[in-house]
Amino acid sequence: MVAPHTASSTQPVCTFDGLNSRIELYPDHITIHRNDPIAQMMPWLFDHKRDIPLDHITACHIHESEYTYSAWYLLTLAVRDEPPVPAIYLAKDQNRAYEFKNAIDDYISKQEPFPPAQTLETA
Repeated sequence: MVAPHTASSTQPVCTFDGLNSRIELYPDHITIHRNDPIAQMMPWLFDHKRDIPLDHITACHIHESEYTYSAWYLLTLAVRDEPPVPAIYLAKDQNRAYEFKNAIDDYISKQEPFPPAQTLETA
């Protein structure tokens, strides 16, 4: 269950800890904190913290393992005009991952759709 929030809330509405990152859902954005060893060793190449406005998130997907005995899954955020943002998590956290995905899907479904592209009429 997602906790209620206010527009001025500085606390995340929902968080998800994966193997390589921590994703925090706020009323107006998502913050991703990378904690994998490569990002820790080379902070000049990788941002430790990345904020993505919620209106830029177009989808959230969970990719289940194709292998029977795999111990990890992938949660992916599709971001408008940017590459997808992956978060690896353990199979034991699968229910929490779906809870987080549903929270993001709720926010996406409440957003106003983008206006249709304007076409120019030629005379």
